[in-house]
Amino acid sequence: METNESVQTPPLETPTPPKKSAMAIGPIAVIVIIVGILAAGAWYFLNQNLEKLSVDAPAGTVEELQTSNDPDVQASLSQGSSDELDSIQADVSATDFSGIESSAAAVNGGASAQ
Repeated sequence: METNESVQTPPLETPTPPKKSAMAIGPIAVIVIIVGILAAGAWYFLNQNLEKLSVDAPAGTVEELQTSNDPDVQASLSQGSSDELDSIQADVSATDFSGIESSAAAVNGGASAQ
């Protein structure tokens, strides 16, 4: 018993690739959102630091410092500006370090209180 059945295969269809424009929008949108969030965070951080720096900045100009009655300011203004070794040694010898330990203790005490 012979049958002449022929096996028919369906025609091969080539799959159509997905549209490239629709596939690229998702990652690009995520990248744009992340960059926007980072830029907003940087702007906020920069503004906070600028406000803090402007509050902590010492008030006064050079003229006010030069006319100050503070002995430490006057001592620093009387130091030479030469970079010669003898001049530097003379400035170091003329500097009064008698209160440096109490100042350092005050600074360390203030830092540990925070």
